[in-house]
Amino acid sequence: MTRERNRFRLPATLAAVLLAVAMPLSAQVPTSAAEPMPPNPFAGFETLRLANGLRVWYGYLPASTLTSMALVVPWGRDQDPPGREQAAHFLEHVLLSDRHGRTEAELARELTGRGGSHNGVTGPRYTYYPLSIGTDQAAFGLEWLHQVVAPRRIGEDLVQRNREPVAIELSARRGGMFGGWLARYLAHPALLPAPFWKREFGIAAQDERGADQHAALARITAADLQRFFDTYYAPSGMTLVIVSGAPREALQPVLDAT
Repeated sequence: MTRERNRFRLPATLAAVLLAVAMPLSAQVPTSAAEPMPPNPFAGFETLRLANGLRVWYGYLPASTLTSMALVVPWGRDQDPPGREQAAHFLEHVLLSDRHGRTEAELARELTGRGGSHNGVTGPRYTYYPLSIGTDQAAFGLEWLHQVVAPRRIGEDLVQRNREPVAIELSARRGGMFGGWLARYLAHPALLPAPFWKREFGIAAQDERGADQHAALARITAADLQRFFDTYYAPSGMTLVIVSGAPREALQPVLDAT
C-alpha cells in the first residue's frame, strides 16, 4: 500500500455506512426506547441489485461536488488458508497493481489526474476499496473501480513484484535459524491455551494463529491468490456503496455496463 493511499480519508457519511457493512449483526445492539436513536447512516439510500448480483447502496446528496464510493468484499484475513496468512491482504495489493499493460503508478495517475484518490483496506472479516472523486468525474471513478475487481488471471510475475512491498508494510522479517525454530516451538498449539475465538465460537481467527508472517508470505503463490479471488470476489457477495451529488439515474448506465 503506497504512502499516497494511506492519506486517503473517507467522508463521515460513507465511513458510517462502511462501518455498518463490516459490523457483525450480533454486535448491533438495539437501543432501548428510553434512549434517543442514533442517526441512521442508511437514511435516504436506495438499494439496487445489478444483473450480476452485485448489491448497490446509493445515497444521493444534491449539489455535492464530491462522489465517494467503496466496493466492499465481506471476507478478509480470517479466510487466509493456514500457513498462507496475509493472502487476503496480499491479494488487495495485487488487485491495485498493474493491469491491462499499465503499471500501478500509471493507473494511479489516471485517477489523481482527475482529482481522485483511492485506497485498499483489509480487515479480519472484510476487504474494501474506497475511491473519492469529483461528481463530474463519477462515471470515470466507477469504471476505474470496476477494473480493480474485474475477472482476471493473476500471474506469478505480478505476485513476485508485490511480495516485498507487502512484507515491508507488515514489517515481516526472516527470523534467524535458532530464533525462528524457538518461536515456532513456543507457539505450538499444544503449549498454548485455546484463544478466545476458538474457545468461544470454534473459529480459527487469523490474528490468533501466531503465524510466522515472513514464512507465510513466502509460501503464497499466484495459484493461491487466484483461488482466493475466484472464491471470495463473486459479484453476488459484494456491495458497492456510493454517496454522490449525481442522481442515480445519471450513473445507472455505467453501473449496468461495468
